[in-house]
Amino acid sequence: MTLDKSVTLDKSVPQIGEHALWDAGFDGKGVKFAVLDTGIDPNHSDYQAAIKEEKNFTVDPDFFTKNS
Repeated sequence: MTLDKSVTLDKSVPQIGEHALWDAGFDGKGVKFAVLDTGIDPNHSDYQAAIKEEKNFTVDPDFFTKNS
């Protein structure tokens, strides 16, 4: 199985009305955002300098350790 690792915004951008925001002058500067994702290994070397904060939204205090 080969996974497609490319990202396209052709569906998500129109869903959130991004073009109207761009046209109104909003460019995202100064905006903070979060990505809620259970599909990464937080100990992977690619993420060591990238993850600034994490929050466990489960009732399992050891969720990250067991599922990484």
